[in-house]
Amino acid sequence: MKKAIFLALIAVAVSGAFAQTPGLTFGTWSYAEGTLNTSPLFEIYNEVYIAYKARDMGLNSTIVGTTSWTSGALTGPTLDFQDFAIWYKPFPFLKATAGKLLETGDATLSSYIDGNKFSRQMAKMEPGIMATVYPTRELTFSAFTPFTESGILATIAKSSFSLKYAIPKFANLVASYRLREYEFAAGIDFRMISDLTLKIGFKHFTAPSVQSGLLFTAGKRFGDLNLGLDSDLVILPGIAVGVKGMVEYTIGKYILGTTVALDTNDFWYANNGTVIAAYIRQDFSAGSVRAMVSYNTATRDWRLPLRFVIFF
Repeated sequence: MKKAIFLALIAVAVSGAFAQTPGLTFGTWSYAEGTLNTSPLFEIYNEVYIAYKARDMGLNSTIVGTTSWTSGALTGPTLDFQDFAIWYKPFPFLKATAGKLLETGDATLSSYIDGNKFSRQMAKMEPGIMATVYPTRELTFSAFTPFTESGILATIAKSSFSLKYAIPKFANLVASYRLREYEFAAGIDFRMISDLTLKIGFKHFTAPSVQSGLLFTAGKRFGDLNLGLDSDLVILPGIAVGVKGMVEYTIGKYILGTTVALDTNDFWYANNGTVIAAYIRQDFSAGSVRAMVSYNTATRDWRLPLRFVIFF
């Protein structure tokens, strides 16, 4: 039954593509890093994103490649379809998505500095189908069910749900529940002041172990100066804290920045130490290039990451 639904969705969406004006998007996210003192000594990670979009349907896929060199041994390159999806909007209030999905349902809070997700995605590179409903302009509800389970009860037991409610000129209220890990998350993304990011959140899950915690993230631009703060607090099973601060300053077409991260085995970093980094970045209309040097006091590693992002 699930396979029939998936094939029907593909047939309807692809047939609709020929009757609409399409748009093609291509992007790549590349990351090369050299590490001193520990392995791997050198690693390259690359994501290639391809999307095809018409008026009320679309296709998208992310292809991931990795290569690493450790102690004279080369591993890779490996190539994998991380996720792929086809979506179709038969009505303005309904969107159906099927494939190997990596979806948040628009109800996942992310950190200002790194863009880390505070809660798990509704679908984390899982084959399945997701329905998104827009009952009103302010309300969005999403439900994901996997293809991997047999039987209705087993399928429901691995499903995920999310809800977002937008209060104009004030905040977005978000909540999600992922049955696979019994994870509940909720938060507020304040939108009262332009150029100000302010988010708070809470999550609790029981698998693979019981954990609860809080999120606070904020950021603000003051002309050429950009300040950011990411923090999380684990309150169960024990207290753990993670804090990361950022200062950026724009000089002409270049951005100079520094970050300091301190944690005690928190949700995001789980490093039990301090990481200090400095970088230079250039943003352009279709992407950015960033070169960084960082030092980790826990592992005593020096890292030299280079990141390249481009979309067109």
